[in-house]
Amino acid sequence: MVAEVSSCARDVAPSIEEDGASATNRTYSPSATLATFLVPKLQHLPLAFERNVHPCIRNNLASVVLLSNGFSCAELQPFAETLGCKVVVVITYGIIGWSTESNDNVEFEEKARGQEFGLPGSRHQLPGIIVVALKKQVKDDIRKSPVLTTDDEHTPTLAEGAAAHIVMSPFSNQPAAENLIFSDEHAACMGGYCKEIYELKGELWEPRTLTAITLIKSELSLVNLFNSYGAYEKDPLLAIATEGKIVAETLPDGFRPIFVVSYQCYCRGTNLFPTANMEARGLEDVWGKLLPTFGMFCAGEIGNDFEMNPCGWNSEHTAKQVTCLHSCNTIVCVVAERYDTNATIPKDLQSRQTLMAERMREAAAAAIKKEAPMPSEMVLVAYKSMSKDYKDELRGMNFFDVAVPNHNGVAFWTQPGGIPGPERYAKSTACRELDFFVSHVLRADPTRRTK
Repeated sequence: MVAEVSSCARDVAPSIEEDGASATNRTYSPSATLATFLVPKLQHLPLAFERNVHPCIRNNLASVVLLSNGFSCAELQPFAETLGCKVVVVITYGIIGWSTESNDNVEFEEKARGQEFGLPGSRHQLPGIIVVALKKQVKDDIRKSPVLTTDDEHTPTLAEGAAAHIVMSPFSNQPAAENLIFSDEHAACMGGYCKEIYELKGELWEPRTLTAITLIKSELSLVNLFNSYGAYEKDPLLAIATEGKIVAETLPDGFRPIFVVSYQCYCRGTNLFPTANMEARGLEDVWGKLLPTFGMFCAGEIGNDFEMNPCGWNSEHTAKQVTCLHSCNTIVCVVAERYDTNATIPKDLQSRQTLMAERMREAAAAAIKKEAPMPSEMVLVAYKSMSKDYKDELRGMNFFDVAVPNHNGVAFWTQPGGIPGPERYAKSTACRELDFFVSHVLRADPTRRTK
């Protein structure tokens, strides 16, 4: 096996078609540092893992994340115990990933989620598990493997090579993520709030308040983040149909995406679009069916703000500078790799990206100006609060108590400068009918700061 790892390490920049990659999943490759796939049935996990995770990763596992929709830790434990590495399970509201059954990206939503807002909700429970397998860093390999950390561990910083962080935290413990997503030492963050997180320790599952996959910069890889303003259009657009195409335009020649990470509000999916899998299909429209996706439906999303959208390929922005909390949004991370050994990153890439970001801000401003509610309209700001200080009910408040009139977006949590949680709650009223849906999450600890 040592010789096989060495061979992988020397394989500096193969083309995806030439390096033995699966015909149906780009992350099945001897040069990959991450592999991902989705299975709908628990009993399919062992064989799917063997077929969709290349031996160069399988025999050098650093860690595995299991994103679960409908399966418990107890059900996943027999498989997890065979892996021989760190295993984290994220219990989700739904998942988006590359299916081993259909050989394309699909969305599996939790049944009825969203009906609490009068939305359709998925009619069927679609259970499934996404596997994200991370390779150990191999000596002398210029490809840098992603790093998985939890709340009790150090997460790599910008100075330590971080390109971006994929952050997950339970909705019931949102403040746990703030030290990372608003950090002035860490890279830009994306991700969202889930139900629960557990790490396997021996034979027991220990609850976690945070887990993060940190993507590391290398000479061969590029990372970019963007979010969707399309939710504010009268006729909602796919994130990929707007921002995604702009991001694709700026990808330098000689590089191609190898996987995409997509975290979206659970009020999107079939709650927003007429059919299932629309955002998954949108990704394929731009980058093709070979490109696997992994991610989840969220109760509040973490992503870059409208002023820096997209963040830019291998951006040096800190989390504090660009990361915000979102609602009814889709957050996407694109990871690309060099396949042409002669390819270089253009010197004018940053200026090209700046122009693209300006185009996106203009489009976002136009959409929000056209579709934003009037100042007198009520917006949803909270529901089913996890705080003992608040009642378990829907709340509404004046739009401009949570909006930023001179900003190309809506600050779903508070105005700049901060409105304390109790004051914000005092301004709200019990509300069953709303003029405009803005935010479906009230912070578990309303006294903590916001962006």
